[in-house]
Amino acid sequence: MNASNAAFEALGEHPESSHRSTISRHQTADRWESSSESSSSTAPDEKAAWLLNQIYAIASSDERHDWDSVDPLLKEIGELFPLLQAFVTQLIDEDSESSYWTAFPLALEEYGILERSDFHDSLKYDYYFTARTLVSRMSASSSHCHVQHNLAYKIKQQLEEIASRDDNAKEFLRGLSVAQDRKMHYSTHTMRSPDFRFMHWDQKYPTVIGEIASSQTTKDLTRLADEYLFHMRGYLNVVFGINFGFRYDENSNIKTSATLWIWRHELRGGEHIVPHFEEITIFDESGDRIVDKQSGLRLSLTDFVCHRPSYKKIGWTNHLSDIVRSYPLEVEGLEPYEVFISLEDLQDVLEGAAELYQAEVDKSQAEDDEGHAAVDES
Repeated sequence: MNASNAAFEALGEHPESSHRSTISRHQTADRWESSSESSSSTAPDEKAAWLLNQIYAIASSDERHDWDSVDPLLKEIGELFPLLQAFVTQLIDEDSESSYWTAFPLALEEYGILERSDFHDSLKYDYYFTARTLVSRMSASSSHCHVQHNLAYKIKQQLEEIASRDDNAKEFLRGLSVAQDRKMHYSTHTMRSPDFRFMHWDQKYPTVIGEIASSQTTKDLTRLADEYLFHMRGYLNVVFGINFGFRYDENSNIKTSATLWIWRHELRGGEHIVPHFEEITIFDESGDRIVDKQSGLRLSLTDFVCHRPSYKKIGWTNHLSDIVRSYPLEVEGLEPYEVFISLEDLQDVLEGAAELYQAEVDKSQAEDDEGHAAVDES
């Protein structure tokens, strides 16, 4: 999937995308000057956000990008914010070969413009405030999405089964949501978009986070896990990640390599200590299944419990009486229950991803063959 399609695949018809025209650079400036959003005192960042919205309207259209329309808009942005122009150009370039996990330098002001634009809700990315870097997560492969969605579904399915058997667990799980690709902030200018997270509606942060990484991703799971556990300590209990890749043996058979990593905060005397790390190999060096009935992803139901009080403002003043402290949930009887995604289940999911990967390779090869044949005929 190319970068453009990945960025806009979930979008519906945009009200401004039903028509397209060639726009000259002077016409772009004229449109801005005559629009109701502009004034003589308008800041450059507001103009850049307006220009981004015009690009968004064109790029989210079902029709192929009209670069005669987009290019002058990009040039206008480039004169104001060149780093933002470079990111958007790469984002909407249908010929871009950027990976799912691609880093771009982006100043804080430019990040703020992107957040205010129509692009924001449709994009999946992380922003690192201290490094002034935006990491795009947009071009996820079908194999990545397959692992992500199937794993989230299996966990949710088991949680629902537990809820059906125990009233206390049902009440606890009623407020637990499972979100995929949702943005979250743990500081004013720092944003992350984990592959999936589990959190209670009345809590500030998730209690469990899952990330998927592939050989095409180059995602640093260890760094992400350390960061998550540090910034959300007391809320977040578990981070798990699956790192997988594909290769071919001497007989051209596709083989899968995959590892499950689990980081868990251990709670002793009410204090969180250094996270415990576990590594589980899913396929052996030959790419064959490892048989171990006891091994896999285990999540106790207590892993989904937030152990840190939260504070809510319920009034219109700044008095302490308007601040309510929400104590950690104390639900009895959760300990016996756990979610267990066995090694065999993980292997099934990953082999399904391998089939999708092979289908993409075959399709790409067929398109190349057709292109070569057309050239030969001409």
